[in-house]
Amino acid sequence: MEVKIRAVSLGPEGPTIVQRALRQPGPDEIVMRVQRFSLNAGECHPPAAPRFNGWDVAGVVEQAANAGGPPVGARVVGFCRAREGWAERVVMPISDVAALPDEVSVEVAAALPVAAGTALATIDAAGGGLLGSKVLVSGVTGGVGGFATQLARAAGCHVTALVRRSEQVAYAEGLGAHEVVVTTDGSELAGHGPFRLVSTAVGGSLLTASLACLSHDGVAVIYASAGGGEAHFGSLIGKGRATLRGVNLYAVSQVEPPSHWLARLLHLVVAGKLAAEVVDLGSWETLASGIEKLRSRGYHGKGIVSVG
Repeated sequence: MEVKIRAVSLGPEGPTIVQRALRQPGPDEIVMRVQRFSLNAGECHPPAAPRFNGWDVAGVVEQAANAGGPPVGARVVGFCRAREGWAERVVMPISDVAALPDEVSVEVAAALPVAAGTALATIDAAGGGLLGSKVLVSGVTGGVGGFATQLARAAGCHVTALVRRSEQVAYAEGLGAHEVVVTTDGSELAGHGPFRLVSTAVGGSLLTASLACLSHDGVAVIYASAGGGEAHFGSLIGKGRATLRGVNLYAVSQVEPPSHWLARLLHLVVAGKLAAEVVDLGSWETLASGIEKLRSRGYHGKGIVSVG
């Protein structure tokens, strides 16, 4: 029997809640009743044609998988690679979900998958050896940069945060940054470093300046393209083994299943080494307002939406 659910369809004119069919789960899939989802910038651009959406979901297992995994009633968080999480229910492989410890709320859990998962991937990209090293993180007032700052601090790094405005300094320090550099073009980075790791989504002159501050065995990791104009890579010449890498969470999840890296993040939350600043954006009935707040950068941290 076909089961109908409500889900968000995002179109050129904004989000609309519609009816859609819930596909039948396979033997290694669960049905999650979604309680919260969080917003990511990559999901909120108005598409040319209506589409379903949603990567970050947290809720309760309503139907368990035949192949094992979390039982019915378990609280779980998931990285919805099918991009269908803005819905009452979603079908997901057990490899893409992790059970929540009692200490972690669904609100905090929903904030983790894309932003904290990407931040963890940028730290992992250094390949170890970060203890005591200097790390540069940009975009600390956003989701990925905020989590990367905390993760680098937890890894025993000396963390330098890069912000664009002086009023953002206190926020970066509150995340654990040892020092904060205020610059819009990278010119203020001179004299800082050398950095064993640079975590950034910014191109242009900021990326050019960051590369110039890499150590001879450092790695710069780009996890998104936030513009910024043309960057120059000549400073990498003569840097020994310094490298420039790109990180994509879908690609990462083909190597390490989301259930594994989600469990790692949850462990860090329980241990008090990772915190999520969550902003309540209200019900999905008013999702258009939440999307506008994200696009206008109306808050720090992660915006969380309630379902139903």
